[in-house]
Formats: sequence, structure tokens, C-alpha cells
Amino acid sequence: MTLRIPGEINRTKVETRVITTRGDLIRGDSVGVAERLGLGDLGQVIGSATDLLWVDEALPRAHISGLILSQDTDTDHDVNITAGACRSFDNSVNLVLPTEQTKQIDTPWATGNDAGGIATQATVTSATQDTWYHVHALGFSTATGMRTEIGFDVSVSATNLFTGNGATQYRRLGSVLTDSSANIISWAQDEDTFLWNVPISEKVDNDPGTSAITETLTTPLGVKVQARITFSVDDQSPGAQTHGLVTSLEIADTAPSSTLYHARITDSSSAERKVDSVFLDIRTSVASAIRWRMDNSDTGVTTSIICHGWVEDRERV
Repeated sequence: MTLRIPGEINRTKVETRVITTRGDLIRGDSVGVAERLGLGDLGQVIGSATDLLWVDEALPRAHISGLILSQDTDTDHDVNITAGACRSFDNSVNLVLPTEQTKQIDTPWATGNDAGGIATQATVTSATQDTWYHVHALGFSTATGMRTEIGFDVSVSATNLFTGNGATQYRRLGSVLTDSSANIISWAQDEDTFLWNVPISEKVDNDPGTSAITETLTTPLGVKVQARITFSVDDQSPGAQTHGLVTSLEIADTAPSSTLYHARITDSSSAERKVDSVFLDIRTSVASAIRWRMDNSDTGVTTSIICHGWVEDRERV
């Protein structure tokens, strides 16, 4: 397409070609002269601040798709995150990871794939022992828009990745835990469910009493999740009914009874050993804690809790 713009060169008209590529659009510049607006990328829409321009269409509030975590070849230190997209924590921008990215928890953060991932702090350049690390999608402002990377931080709000590495936006994607050797403990993710490769025995308690007990589970610190546990009661010589109840610390402490329980041992005239187990999801506190209690206890009663993993909303709020 050719625009004919009047010119005063020997009283003739000057032809100026504005559109050069199929799909181009024309917009007015700051003084009203026609100029080319090149074709945008797939999924972009026309927006306007001062000038018409192509912008990424805003994803729905709290949206997340893809961005699934798994252990990479170096299972002790590397985490792979699949391609995907999400809204930032404050729902102000899109964070788009166009291709999968692997980050190393034992190396200071650096841009790009197969690179360091841990937040750079004054005294921390590698993962520490027995520590929860949150995996974040990070936004870095550039001249051409928001660049998305991945990083690890002990902070649920990526504080150290902001101050130490220059990120300006974030969205928490999940969490990993290191063991006594600072290696990542194996897990598997299926959508919003994270399961330990080997279930973790949290507590075995003989004659626990009848008062409420607060139990800390192996689930991410700093966030509330649905802990996936097995709660068991073992009575070596039951002579009376025994009931156990598990509750969240967010609700009232409630004593178990014959009509309100998760696990129950019925009385037995023959005093035979009895065991009852239940598999349930229970909401944790930000300190990874839940509550449980019994209505009967003696030296023959033993309770146990096994943590299989957790389910979380991945910041869909």
C-alpha cells in the first residue's frame, strides 16, 4: 500500500511507502504522521497507552497453566519446570515461560536454562540442609516487555530474588525440601498434588493422653496446604472404645467421641489387638501444623501419622 502525502518539492507529490510487510497496520505518530505498526505475536491484542501498540492479552485473575515441577537429571540439585503461563502474584502482568527451564539449587541464580537458581544473598550461594525452598516464576522488566525466569527462595514472596537478583514480579509455583545433605528430597507432582516418593513417618506416640496435640508435618512452610496423611490407632488390649480425631488449627479444638472421630477402636471382651487407620486431607497452618487428640489412652494405645504429601492451590486466590 502506498500513501500519497503532499509535498512542496517542485510542486510535485512525493510517494512514501509506509506498509512494508503483509499484516502491517498504520497508526499516527506523535505529530499525526502515518507510520507502520508491524504485526504482533500470536495471542496479542491492540492496546493503547500513548500510542496504539500490540500487548499481551491479560490472563484471567490468578490463572496458572503448565509450569509443572519435576526433578531433572541431577535429581539431588536440579528442578525442571515445564513451559506455561500464569498471572503475577498481584495480578498485574502475565508471566510466560515459552520453553521448559531447569534450575540448579546448588548454584547462585543466573539467567537462562540449566543455570543457577538459588536466590543470591550475602552468605548464601547454595542450598542449605533441611530447608524448604519455594519455586517461583520471576518477572524481569526489559525494554521489550516482561522476561520470565525461574528461581528458588526461602521466602514465599521471593524477597531475596527481588533484592539480590533484580526480579520485579513473581508467582509461587511450588516448594522443595532439602535433606541433611542439602539434597532435594524426591517427590512427584500431578497438577496441584505433590507426593513424597517415600511417605514420611511423622509421629509414633504411645499412650498419648487425651489432650490436644499440635503436630508439625513435612509440608511447605509459609503456606497453608491440604496435608495428605494416614492417621492410625493401635490398641494392644482394648477394654473400652477409643476414638481419635484430626482437626485443622483454623477451627475449634474438638474432643473426639463415639459420633465424632476419624479412627475408632471398639471395645472387645476378648481383648484382642485392634488397629484402625484412615487416609485424609487436612488443612495445615503456615507453620505446617495440624491438631489431633484421643478420648481414651493407656500404655496399650499407640497412634501414628504418615505424611504422603500435600495438595495446594498454587496461589489461585
